Amino acid sequence: MPFFEYGETELSALRRQAPELSVFIDRFGMIKRETTPDLFTALAQAVISQQISTKAMRTVWSRVINRFGEPSPRLFLTENPEVLICCGISQRKLNYIRGIAQAAEDGLTKESLQPLSDAEICARLQMLDGIGKWMAEMMLIFCFERKNVLISGDRGIRTALCRLCDRKNLSRRDFDGFRQRFAPYATVASFYLWEFAGRDCRI
Repeated sequence: MPFFEYGETELSALRRQAPELSVFIDRFGMIKRETTPDLFTALAQAVISQQISTKAMRTVWSRVINRFGEPSPRLFLTENPEVLICCGISQRKLNYIRGIAQAAEDGLTKESLQPLSDAEICARLQMLDGIGKWMAEMMLIFCFERKNVLISGDRGIRTALCRLCDRKNLSRRDFDGFRQRFAPYATVASFYLWEFAGRDCRI
């Protein structure tokens, strides 16, 4: 599995622009985050993971692989739905994945969207049933590997930022201020904010 690529260039810039992140960088070291380069796979797995754990999603995906080999859009469009449901995919999620599969067959790929801006990619992905804003923005990070993404609707990100500035809530102005300070490497900052939010530790 590939990992999001970043290094000392991004970390040095964040240390200068947001010194409070230096504590996290020193404490957590390099944080590895897996990416999924194939857009159909990334979206299908994201749909399956809705309301279940990542571990459970991987179990379901493994069942599909064990039965059919590497899943493809064509598989989801032609296979008996009951067989796929037996792998652990609900009917609702299967309907979403079939819509994504049809879009992929019609030419929706990472390569076709790569020239677009972040906002344009998100708008295109949100046209798919089952794909909301948060999920589209997660695709920017974990499929397209865009380096300047800070997701305003992500609970972990907001929790970490509130702890950083010792507030219960963040205004839009506060959030935009952090976004500007982390640019152009807000995605890398996000990795450290998620790690901070997920641990019981102080600054």
